[in-house]
Amino acid sequence: MKILQNRKGINIQGTSNDKETIKQMWAIALKNLTQSEEIKTTSKNQSEVMRASGLRNDVCDEQIYNLIADNLKDQNVTIDIVKQRAHIFRKATYYTDKNRMMVYLRVETPLLEKMTTQCEFYSSSGSWGTIRIVPIIYVSQCPKCFQYGHGPLKCEKDNICRRCGSNEHLSRECKQSNKFCFICKEAKNGQEKNHTCTDKECPIRQLEY
Repeated sequence: MKILQNRKGINIQGTSNDKETIKQMWAIALKNLTQSEEIKTTSKNQSEVMRASGLRNDVCDEQIYNLIADNLKDQNVTIDIVKQRAHIFRKATYYTDKNRMMVYLRVETPLLEKMTTQCEFYSSSGSWGTIRIVPIIYVSQCPKCFQYGHGPLKCEKDNICRRCGSNEHLSRECKQSNKFCFICKEAKNGQEKNHTCTDKECPIRQLEY
């Protein structure tokens, strides 16, 4: 029996013979669950990642918070409330347009519902165009080593090829012709063929959702 943890809980892999053991484990775990653990779990589910697309890359955090507060047009949602409930944690420049960026925010309720309903945001000057801010399923995958749970700044590994997992050449120089996922190979799950390590259908990636 194997128990794997992901962002939404745990994934249990086992045979039919493990069924009773699993049931007993859950019964004990639920019995010992404390009130503080319940509160912590509930609080985690009250926030969600949202992505703002199409922003100029010279826009600062303060301008983004102002954009949100101005567009919601709710007297109870001041810029201070937005700063408390929406936390910018990542910015990424577009590959096709270095003057534009995407901004990722962790947004808490009830601001989350208001922003989800609004969806499209406009600057007061009208010079930014339409800025879409929508909820997404966010998976953190390092572009250096392609493992999950961290970014390139905290990565201590070498740059590797996303096609074959080698650190001796770049991805664009790889001669691997068949799709192959070295992350699945490392996990020894027998599912490393027919997809790459960045494929959304990768079994390891699915555990991150």
